[in-house]
Amino acid sequence: MGVSSCFSLRADRHPMSSWSCGTRSKVHPTRRQANLAQLSARSNKVAREATFSQHSLGNNVCQQRSITLGERRRNKFSAEAVGISTASEHSSSPKPTHLILLVNGIFGTANDWDFARAAISDEARADPSNTESAFVHASRANEFFATFGGIDEAGKRLASEVKTLRREQPELTCISIVGHSLGGLISRAAIAHMLDAKAGTLCGLRPRHFVTLSTPHLGVFTGLPITTWLGLKDSLYSAIAPPIGSTVFNRTGEELLIDDQKTTSQPLLVEMTSDQPDVPYLSALAAFKQRTAYACVEYDHLVDWRSATMSQKSDAVPPFSGPRIGRFILNEVPPPIAPSGAMPTRSEYAPPLGAQSTNDEIADSMAQALQSVGWHRVDVCFDSASVPYFSHYYMQVTRAWLHQDGAEVVKHVAELLLSPPQND
Repeated sequence: MGVSSCFSLRADRHPMSSWSCGTRSKVHPTRRQANLAQLSARSNKVAREATFSQHSLGNNVCQQRSITLGERRRNKFSAEAVGISTASEHSSSPKPTHLILLVNGIFGTANDWDFARAAISDEARADPSNTESAFVHASRANEFFATFGGIDEAGKRLASEVKTLRREQPELTCISIVGHSLGGLISRAAIAHMLDAKAGTLCGLRPRHFVTLSTPHLGVFTGLPITTWLGLKDSLYSAIAPPIGSTVFNRTGEELLIDDQKTTSQPLLVEMTSDQPDVPYLSALAAFKQRTAYACVEYDHLVDWRSATMSQKSDAVPPFSGPRIGRFILNEVPPPIAPSGAMPTRSEYAPPLGAQSTNDEIADSMAQALQSVGWHRVDVCFDSASVPYFSHYYMQVTRAWLHQDGAEVVKHVAELLLSPPQND
């Protein structure tokens, strides 16, 4: 288990001192243009003034120490959780009830969410109609090489972290999750180990939003966008990708390439598209009030639109023509309505995996199963960004100084998280 830090911010000097933020009761009527300079300056200013109280999540032992600016640069937001309420200093402040869990991608860290954490806090304070406070938590359960040890194992560590948070903060009542890239798959694995099927809760928390940003839900075994750009033939990719993937990314690489069936009855990503005897992967997804997948229609060098949106090969990538929601956000597509008139909630369908199955057939079967629970889709295109080929990192604004063009998408995610799910 990692180390968490309680932020003790100077409320007398900074109106944004508390990172415990409100959850709005209704969708904001208009989407405001993201003010990147203000967000970056605000998050940096708050960080410089912060005093850390480090403690172990497991035993509640805190050791007080001040962090100088130089130390902050070395540790750079080493806290697990940034949404700690300052209710102990201000008894009138409501305790956070909504856990917003942010999960990093491969070889990532909690620091990758610095900009997003500030954006969520800023967005919450922009609307006075707040009914409950949110605890914004960037996970440290799987950082750097820990993301190489397998998706399900990483999911178990994330589930354990949430259970500890739940014990530490019993006032929490609901949970929303945002996963970037591999973090979306880790989150899907984690919630299956957290689900109470009878109660429909995750570690006793009511599931609200489940959001993925450029997540390879269908793996990468059908190819990477960058290999297509380089003109690499599919047959050559299929030959060289498995040994390279397993060597560089270990177990996780094998799972992303559907090359792990040597040690399991079927590949993990295929298993994760249906409920298994002891792990209800699909039911855990269905427990959320709303599921939303953000995907780049172009310029993402690691995850293609098909995998990020769980689409079949026959589905066409949306055209760029027509009015856009924003500069980079093309459109929002609601999930299909089931024949009964209700939203699909779960599937008993298990995709077949035969010796003669082609990669596209396997991917299509996985997509069909995952789409059975209903997903909202947000298409994004950074065609007019400073460097369009940074699209994978723009989705998260991994580094504010380098990926600032993604602020509009992060703001859109913040608005989504702080709004009631459409099926609520």
